Amino acid sequence: MNNNPLLIEHGCVDFSLLKAEHVVPAVEKTIQDCTQIMEKITATENHNYETLVAQLDIMSLKIDRLWSPVTMLNFLANSPEIRTAYNEGRQLLTQFETVLRSNSMIYNHLENFSKDSLNTEQQTVLENYTRDFRLHGASLQDSAKERYKEIVLELSNLQSTFGENVLDSTASFQLLVKDENELAGLPQSIKASLKEEAQKSGQEGYLCTLQMPVVNAILKYVDDENIRKQIYMAHSKRALEEGRDNRPLIKEILTLRKELASLLGFETYAHLSLAKKTAESPEEVLEFLYSLEEKTSEPAKKEFAELSEFKKQTTGGELHHWDYSYYLEKLRKQQLDFSEEDLRPYFSIDSVLKGLFEIVEKIYEVEVKEVEAPQCWSSEVRYFRAHSDGEMLGEFFLDYHPRKNKRGGAWMQDVVGRSRNENGYEKPIGLIGGNATRATEDTPALLDHREVVTLFHEFGHMSQFLFTKCNEYSVAGINGVPWDVVELPSQFLENWAWNKDALKMFAHHYETGEEIPDDLCDKLIASRNFHRATQIRRQLEFGLMDMHLHYDYDGKPLFEFSEEIHNKMSFFPLLPDTLFLAAFNHIFAGGYSAGYFSYKWAEVWEADAFELFREKGIFNREIGRSFRQNILEKGGSENPFVLYERFRGRRPQQDALLKKYGIAN
Repeated sequence: MNNNPLLIEHGCVDFSLLKAEHVVPAVEKTIQDCTQIMEKITATENHNYETLVAQLDIMSLKIDRLWSPVTMLNFLANSPEIRTAYNEGRQLLTQFETVLRSNSMIYNHLENFSKDSLNTEQQTVLENYTRDFRLHGASLQDSAKERYKEIVLELSNLQSTFGENVLDSTASFQLLVKDENELAGLPQSIKASLKEEAQKSGQEGYLCTLQMPVVNAILKYVDDENIRKQIYMAHSKRALEEGRDNRPLIKEILTLRKELASLLGFETYAHLSLAKKTAESPEEVLEFLYSLEEKTSEPAKKEFAELSEFKKQTTGGELHHWDYSYYLEKLRKQQLDFSEEDLRPYFSIDSVLKGLFEIVEKIYEVEVKEVEAPQCWSSEVRYFRAHSDGEMLGEFFLDYHPRKNKRGGAWMQDVVGRSRNENGYEKPIGLIGGNATRATEDTPALLDHREVVTLFHEFGHMSQFLFTKCNEYSVAGINGVPWDVVELPSQFLENWAWNKDALKMFAHHYETGEEIPDDLCDKLIASRNFHRATQIRRQLEFGLMDMHLHYDYDGKPLFEFSEEIHNKMSFFPLLPDTLFLAAFNHIFAGGYSAGYFSYKWAEVWEADAFELFREKGIFNREIGRSFRQNILEKGGSENPFVLYERFRGRRPQQDALLKKYGIAN
């Protein structure tokens, strides 16, 4: 047990030593240690902050320090052995945490604990734990509490299986294209990567997968409609095949969530979810989403009519789902005189990272430098360290390219959070994971602009995690931040990836070092709102599906339910035998259930915040320092509205978002 790399008190796990066999023994030992702490709390009658609330933080830290590295391996280097160990450990931890958070004796101590001697941060921690114990069934009677525990474990298993089905379904698809002519239109760099993938698998030709850089490139550039259709349909049918069909799981998850909410005294699961967010009710959320739907309706109609007409004039015929990105790119080329592929040579990943960190230094006065990466799960992983005023703030891993058995999408997660120790505070260590275009034999990793924006987005999350000054673990970094504003720092930082002065700092040609030409930069910025209403409505559709599923879903067939909302939001009919919900990891295997609206909700905040930079200068250090001190450093330590008002002088207003979209209020 002493040699188990997961059982450490400080610092980061040595990933080069970590194996699947370490997981369950480490979980069992951690549960044993936490059980002793829990028993000591319940055996004590008179508590102070350190003997009650701080001990709950210690248990949270022990569990997170153990489980974050295991989750990372499951996401980044999935294997049958890791998956089995992950699921065994997850069940044990779910059972323990359910027992802990539903402990009525600890809940009573929290309820009766006086806040009078506590500082603001400690008061928030106490309030959060009191609320969380209540939401985990601590006030329920015995039979209801036992049913609550059963539901939580069932949901944990179902949600894990849902995510595994999506991962396996995505990885199972391969389309080998032997004739290069069938990929006409595809950029050479993408073709080269597909050829390399085929060679790795011992095949000749071009191996197309459902990794997002591949899917996006094929749908946007390949002239052959049949190839586009095959990729689009395969992507749209993920997790619907026999053995990996997520539809029954969705029904079970929704039923159990509804029962869980009822047990806890909530009208619906949406009400339960919002108990920890800034939005006050499902009705308020739906009103917000539908108000944006109304404002984007007419612009979206015009966009669809324009693209449909363009397709008729170009090649004739009806505009299909798999045509959308392809003809949109052609129309962009015609109207704005540039293609997104024209940008790629200016966005090598090293150049983008250098520029991102220069921007961060300018606005936040934080220096980020690459250092030697510790041995870990892949030789591709890079490692960075952040400093400010001579103080090391924290470090993070960057694993930004797709691999087989790696989770799709992009995300930021904690490895070790900031916490108190005998020497003061332990520095945070995080991870940015992603699936951006990788290097080829002939070129470095050249990103498209969407991948650039995503990198800025994820570092926005990382900035809140690394820059935290909170003293209490459960509100430090991103901990304790209400889910519907957790996207504020991430979406906020995206704005610099669309600003000319910022782009000029890092958009340099990978071969010549030439700065991006003014006209190309201007065209990129002008393209931000090109057919923007359609893009907005796609996100609104996801948010509406999520909220209605958890608020007023009546059990109708999932395709029929999806079609009802989809037809309000899109001008394409929903295709038979497809179901986006079956691969909607965010709400069925992630933390966004009845919370996907958060992306748009937080966008109101970030647009309003960035408007101040527009007024005062986008590199204004005084404003940047205020945002860092009042938002990023404060984490979840105070009410987000209070923190925002300190930064902005008022609550966020929607006007800036509509201005950003180019939509009149």
